[in-house]
Amino acid sequence: MAIESYVSHTSYQAPELAAPFVNERKGDQQRFSTAQNLASYFLSNDPVVAEKWIGGLNLSEDQKRQLLKLKPQADFGIIPPPRGY
Repeated sequence: MAIESYVSHTSYQAPELAAPFVNERKGDQQRFSTAQNLASYFLSNDPVVAEKWIGGLNLSEDQKRQLLKLKPQADFGIIPPPRGY
């Protein structure tokens, strides 16, 4: 519980400090849940380092792909067409 609390409190302001503790979580689902909470902030702040971190997590390849999908897309001021086009 202490690890989850630390990761939760630091993930917003300093995701790079919380990241090393994710693999300390017991159980795949707990580890994945903690990684999800951290990944979106980490990918926004430092995508290169975050992608490397995700690659080294003790998670399945499918879970790693899901985390990488949390990466914010670049906004170039182009409005995409509505769905169905």
